[in-house]
Amino acid sequence: LGLPVTALEDRPEFAEELRQAGADAVLCLPFAEGFAQIPGGQETYFVVVTRAHSCDIACLRSILQKPAAYVGMMGSRKRAALVHTQLAELGLPQERIDALHAPIGLSIGAKTAQEIALSILAEIVSVKNSRQQTEGFSPALLAALEQQTAPAVLATIVGRHGSTPREEGSKMLVLPDGSAVGSVGGLNYLVLGFVNGIACGFSIPISWTFGAKDYKEMRRYTANTVWLSVAFAVVLTVVTVALTRAVLVWTNTPANIIDIADIYIRTIFWGIPFTLLYNVTSALMRALGDSKRPLYFLLVASVLNIGLDLVCIIVFRMGAFGAAFATVFSQAVAGIGSLVYIVHHYPELRWSREEGALSLTHCAKLCSMGIPMGLQCSITAIGSVVLQGAVNGLGSDIVAAQTAGSKAAQFLSVPLESIGTAMTTYTSQNMGAKDLDRVDRGVHTALGIGCVYSVASFVILRFTDKLLIGLFLEPGETAIMANAQSFIFWNSVFYIPLAVLIIYRYTIQGLGYSGLAMFAGVAEMVARAMVGFWF
Repeated sequence: LGLPVTALEDRPEFAEELRQAGADAVLCLPFAEGFAQIPGGQETYFVVVTRAHSCDIACLRSILQKPAAYVGMMGSRKRAALVHTQLAELGLPQERIDALHAPIGLSIGAKTAQEIALSILAEIVSVKNSRQQTEGFSPALLAALEQQTAPAVLATIVGRHGSTPREEGSKMLVLPDGSAVGSVGGLNYLVLGFVNGIACGFSIPISWTFGAKDYKEMRRYTANTVWLSVAFAVVLTVVTVALTRAVLVWTNTPANIIDIADIYIRTIFWGIPFTLLYNVTSALMRALGDSKRPLYFLLVASVLNIGLDLVCIIVFRMGAFGAAFATVFSQAVAGIGSLVYIVHHYPELRWSREEGALSLTHCAKLCSMGIPMGLQCSITAIGSVVLQGAVNGLGSDIVAAQTAGSKAAQFLSVPLESIGTAMTTYTSQNMGAKDLDRVDRGVHTALGIGCVYSVASFVILRFTDKLLIGLFLEPGETAIMANAQSFIFWNSVFYIPLAVLIIYRYTIQGLGYSGLAMFAGVAEMVARAMVGFWF
């Protein structure tokens, strides 16, 4: 089945036999000490096959205090009843005791050792494949799926070879910048989202001064953006690298992959300076009216990342470190390339010694723009997790319908986000030029475009909803299809309010009221929670 196996045996001679039999890891320790090294988790299946009743109790006493997808024990029905009684007397949770599979295995009339093993594995597969369809989706991944508006790839690992840092069935969302959201990437997603937010916020005062043609002040903001970026890069790198292992332990990363996962995500975090470099330089170019060059550098980095993944993993067999190195190196190329381009093509950004001096006033203004925009990503993500939790309680069919419907609807909702992003730069430049009438006209124009587009999208989805949903569902899933169509209908009905929300939120950010925009994000989070659990 390709499931990694960890065996715990307290007798050295039998532990050696288990190694010879091909177990991936063998712990030769007393049961209590051994289980202290096995964290458990939602992808962990415990099988208790010991030599004595007392050993069963010792093992189960530890196992039932850990998260697990399955716990089974070998023994007769009489022995199983006795174990249930003794576990209850030990004060273990009754719901965990009731979930114990004892006697272990499916009832297939097994007689030989091989047949008993087959019945156990069959039961494990039955439990594994009957779990809710959100199994394998971490909270960060569910939030990313809800918030993602750009094209992305949802990948499921179906085979595991060498040092792949995830098990079969694991999910990850591959984003346009080459980063991934998954069990080892959830923190990565939140951190890099914060990085992108502060970079966008830093660019707002630069757009103001560019629009006002106050190039001296623009260079001061640019210089202080550089100093702040260096400081944030150092702090974020040190903190995230230092906490990587602790977070992996806290999130119950399986013991057999935690070392590999640690290598992967720690390497990604070492690359935070390059990630921030690209985000800051691309935000600078957009602040000055150039939105094409950041896209070109991103495309180069994406192609390079794919090529390096193949070379590092397949040719040089660098495993998880190779995959992370490919991502970091590609981000470095995009960031350094953007920096070189700015140096050679934007002489108006070259500051003098006086203009380049560190200014607390300028830094405070930049932070007041950047930090709230960075935090907004985390706040909206929390709201998505809360809402997804409410959806999960409606059953796996509803979860599948909501997932398929939301991904299908995103084909037509992405441009609304693009209109909002354009409004940030447009507003901040005209704010600097003190042409608020033009900002007002721009908002009305954007609202008009957004409303017309929303109506057109609603009409298109009414005729193409089955076609789009069919990309994510099997033909025979009629009940899920009907729920997904209902989801898309009610979702698209509110495209006009969504357009208004996005345009005004980004306009408010461009005007410099990032704190107000973050408050709007908090209100959205609260609203998601209220609607999710009250209605």
